[in-house]
Amino acid sequence: MLVSASRYSPQRPLVLHVSPGLRSIPSVPSSAAVVAVPNSVQVPTHPLPNTVVVGPEPLRRSEGEAGGKALAPLFLLVPDGDRWWPYTQLLYTVSGIIFCRLGGPALCGTTDDATVRAWLEDLVALRHQHATRLNNHQCWFVKHREGEEIEHKFTLPPDSDVWDLATGMLDNLRVDPWNGWIFEHRNDFEQWTSITISAR
Repeated sequence: MLVSASRYSPQRPLVLHVSPGLRSIPSVPSSAAVVAVPNSVQVPTHPLPNTVVVGPEPLRRSEGEAGGKALAPLFLLVPDGDRWWPYTQLLYTVSGIIFCRLGGPALCGTTDDATVRAWLEDLVALRHQHATRLNNHQCWFVKHREGEEIEHKFTLPPDSDVWDLATGMLDNLRVDPWNGWIFEHRNDFEQWTSITISAR
């Protein structure tokens, strides 16, 4: 494993804006557009986080023309020396784009147009392997069995400080991301109170 002196690469991550149809097909047609746009988000590479939130990206259009088709910011490439770690769009919100790390080896090479185009073939095929999770309403959620969902809930004592719990969890995840887990962006902690009514 390569370890850099800094946790952050001097290169900037790239957001790949692509033809929106690539969200749900297994290969890249020759007519597909791709525009690589540098982004200023800082992503630690040792260890790599499971998810990355990038601020709202202005929509790009094919061929740089205002009349061209709007492209989707579908992939994020995080630099690590001469390698690039791929992420794919998990959720697009008004406050930012959530990218989830794709498994597999890093991409290697320079970021010239021909190389990025070649990488796109691999990225689209890899994304398609997870299409049932990535292309649903909330993204990444699947039922355990037909008609059965699993959800973790915690019952806390009434005097629990939910704010302290939430910020403590966030601090913990920033220091040591949980491998294989992703967070739900903008899905707030909820507090439910049970009220018992007795009939007289």
